[in-house]
Amino acid sequence: MQSPLRSLQERCRCLFSAHAQDTSIDRHLALDQALNYGRGISESALGGRLAWGESYYLDSYMTMYEATRNPFYLDKVVDHADRMIANASDQNSDGYLGWADHLYAHMQLKNEDLALQGAAEGSAEAVTNGSFEDDSDSDGIPDGWHRQGAANGAYRTDAAGASFEGMAAAVLESDGAGENRLVQTLNYFPNATYEAEAFMSVDDEASEPLIEVYNASTNKVLASVRAHHVGYERYLLTFKAPAAGNLQLRLSLQDYAHTGYKGYIDNVSVKPVHDIQVVPVANGDMETLDAADPTLPANWTRFAASNASNVYASTDSYSGAYSMAVTTDNTSWEAAEQVVDYVPARSYTLKFVGKVSSSAAYGRVQILNETDNVSLGNTVISYADWTTSSVTFTAPPVAGKVLKIRLLQNIWSVPGFTSYFDDLVMYESFPSTERVANPSFETVGGTDGTLPLNWTRTAGSTSAEVYGSSGINRYYTGTRGLALASSASGTVGIEQSVAYTPGGDLRAELQRKNDSPRCCGNGGDL
Repeated sequence: MQSPLRSLQERCRCLFSAHAQDTSIDRHLALDQALNYGRGISESALGGRLAWGESYYLDSYMTMYEATRNPFYLDKVVDHADRMIANASDQNSDGYLGWADHLYAHMQLKNEDLALQGAAEGSAEAVTNGSFEDDSDSDGIPDGWHRQGAANGAYRTDAAGASFEGMAAAVLESDGAGENRLVQTLNYFPNATYEAEAFMSVDDEASEPLIEVYNASTNKVLASVRAHHVGYERYLLTFKAPAAGNLQLRLSLQDYAHTGYKGYIDNVSVKPVHDIQVVPVANGDMETLDAADPTLPANWTRFAASNASNVYASTDSYSGAYSMAVTTDNTSWEAAEQVVDYVPARSYTLKFVGKVSSSAAYGRVQILNETDNVSLGNTVISYADWTTSSVTFTAPPVAGKVLKIRLLQNIWSVPGFTSYFDDLVMYESFPSTERVANPSFETVGGTDGTLPLNWTRTAGSTSAEVYGSSGINRYYTGTRGLALASSASGTVGIEQSVAYTPGGDLRAELQRKNDSPRCCGNGGDL
């Protein structure tokens, strides 16, 4: 009985005898029959296998047809296509057939590697009207937000189906001319780490709506995330707030070159990842006036010879009705002050919003141990616009000291210069200072070129076992990493002493890899 392969070969030879000496047709037929009896991968229902496997078989049949003009190869294409279409299915009930493949689908699970820390339970929301439900003046701009760019490029919509939840969402639309945004200034805790999240969708995958955390004082984007899938999905990012600056949340598009692309954003949230322990600053928002002296915010006192003409409640405020104003008169130091409580040896941050009347001098915030006449921390402000700033300090190691917040200037000899202070909040500082010297191993030791600077080998370790590494795939970032080679004589390692605060929490993290599954590097000991 004649084999199917021989029958196919004879069919081709009898039709195209001129190719009898060309073995490429025979080789193609043999290879084609060798895989699934000539069916290729057409029986698979996985889109990835069809795209990266079956497509090449179909392309080969078309190439063979163009070379031989034998309709046999067109029949092969139809035969394969029929099987592929028969295996197509409507995976998401949208009315369209396709070939799903989890290996090539975009990840629906967010933060799958658990690298992003979530917001602390019960933490305060930093975004106003992140659901975009409120638009009290019906101007198309959600309450709490302001627009940058064209009116038809960034706006609130309550169109049916436009929101993820509730009645409204934000829309960013490209007009081919300029950048259109919705922007909100964030009230934040300096140096705190925040989690930001939002639900975003697109009309077309070329739209790509974008969320940016932007320090307007330094013109620097601290973090960003963009969306590029049709249908609402949750997007996450984390960022560390600066010690000072005007911090903004900006909603925009990645690209504005093409007209008509739209992105949708809803349920925007920004919350700190740590449980922030606030230490009361009485009347830190300056809203309550002293009952006996209504020219002065309650719970604050004037320093020495200061009076109502140079230390006073001002209606030029950042929020609410009042701020604290301190004006120099070229006679002496003028200041407002308040005594605050503390826990010995704890680290604190005082956050405030401030501005100055001119560039003639600086406003100043001081933390003073009045008992010992020691300044524990100072910071100055020089912005003409309201700007968030902070000063971090460590409380005295023992209880019983008089600790004061002072609001003043950096000099007293400039008459008529005014500094304004508002919304003072004090809280325990976060363990955010890097305690490890040369953590990336980029700097090499001065006397030992094989050892990263500031590190020492553990007892018994040698330069052949513990050394700085470079070259392809030998580091995570930069140009250098650290290599630890196992030793039959004992444990090898590298070490460094770090400073710490008694009773405080520290978190250690690193990136590592092994060159063999038989070994496992230790993540580090404290």
